[in-house]
Amino acid sequence: MDGIARLSTKEVARRAGVAESSIFYHFGDKHELLQAVVRAQTPELAELRSTGGSLREGLIALCTTLEEHYARSLPVLTAVQADGELRRRMAEGGRQYCQAPLSALDRITEHLSAEIEAGRLRPGLDSRTAALLLLGASYQRALHVYMGCPAEVLPTVSDLVDALLPEPGHA
Repeated sequence: MDGIARLSTKEVARRAGVAESSIFYHFGDKHELLQAVVRAQTPELAELRSTGGSLREGLIALCTTLEEHYARSLPVLTAVQADGELRRRMAEGGRQYCQAPLSALDRITEHLSAEIEAGRLRPGLDSRTAALLLLGASYQRALHVYMGCPAEVLPTVSDLVDALLPEPGHA
């Protein structure tokens, strides 16, 4: 197969062992199928409250989950961008494509706000900015690896999290 950009619904059906008509029945078209793939790979951020570990461990786990999500999603998103028709349809879809990332941003912002109020994160930290920095840094780390660059040239996930904590390694 020559990548997702050239992927046919006929090939998907063949590999899945189903009739091609079932692809159209369940997804409508190739574009909707690819949307479903991206949605299926969106990380479940579940409850961000402490799971018994430290705040630092929880934030490291969150960033690791985000980075893994981006690593899985980048090949699909790259293929969509490489296909003019899919890219056009994605642009026309506008905000619907932003729902999952915005939802993640909102949930992380709420979590960080609560941690700032509790004094476990750096005082004066803007929670939405910090949430966007964590999301963006997780994406950037995944993108570097996807592009074949060593992740070591970027700050580690621990370094990213420690920048938010009042004292590195505490909380």
